Amino acid sequence: MLRDAEKTVKTLRAEAKHRVKILDDCVKQAQEIDRLLDEERKQCLLGEQRDEARRRLAAELYVAEVTPSARESDAADAVAARVAAFRELKNIVDEKVRREIIAAAAGERQDGFQGAFMWVRRQLPFG
Repeated sequence: MLRDAEKTVKTLRAEAKHRVKILDDCVKQAQEIDRLLDEERKQCLLGEQRDEARRRLAAELYVAEVTPSARESDAADAVAARVAAFRELKNIVDEKVRREIIAAAAGERQDGFQGAFMWVRRQLPFG
């Protein structure tokens, strides 16, 4: 009976270590996602600042007022449409991941956290 108890303790310890490793991997993946999103935000802001600086420089160099033409308006509308589509898709993905995490917390799926992070991992290129 003592051997059975020791074997059970050993098995439980191994399972616990495995689960801790999985959670650690999830944390690392989440941190990588946060880093990538932060980098993306910084690049977007830098691009906006670069465009603004080019408009100002062009106005100073050519002594002209910066007035958006119809063509620029069309381009801005296209960008706005793409941003709206991106946000809509992001909301769909966020909702799917949120539901999967909630289902895992409720015990409906045993691999909810891992499934959600594995889905994100398949979607984003990690090097």
